[in-house]
Amino acid sequence: MAVLTVESVMSPLQFTLKTEQTLEEAENFLREHKMGVAPLVSQRGHVVAVITEFRLLKCFLKRSQLSSDISLLGNYLTEFEGVTTIRNTENVVEGFKKMLQSPSYRVFVMDKDEKVVGCLEPLSLFEFARQRTPSP
Repeated sequence: MAVLTVESVMSPLQFTLKTEQTLEEAENFLREHKMGVAPLVSQRGHVVAVITEFRLLKCFLKRSQLSSDISLLGNYLTEFEGVTTIRNTENVVEGFKKMLQSPSYRVFVMDKDEKVVGCLEPLSLFEFARQRTPSP
C-alpha cells in the first residue's frame, strides 16, 4: 500500500489573518467566513500563531483593561495558541499524531520553502479513516 501524504488530504489554506490586522478585523473575518479558528501569518508569510474565537475574545477583554488602545493582532501573540506544523510530504499518520497534540486539532502544512499551504484538520481525515474502516 502506498504511503498517503499530508498534501493529498489537507484542506488548501484559503484564509489567513495577518499580524498587522486589528482585533476588530479578526472578529469580522471569523464572522464573515464562519470560522472558529484561523492561522495568524507574519509579513514574511510564516504562521506565528493560531487564533480561536475564544482567544480573540480574551484579547478584547484584556485590551479593555489597558490604559492604551492596542489593537494590532501582532501585539497579542502570547495570547494565541501555538502553531503545530508538518511538511506537505509527510505521512498522514504522522499528521494525525501531531493533530492530537495540537490544542486546536489543526496542523498547518508547510511546503519546502516553509510557506503555509494548507491545513490538516479533523474534516480532512474523514475519508482517510473511512477507507480503513471495515464494512459492516
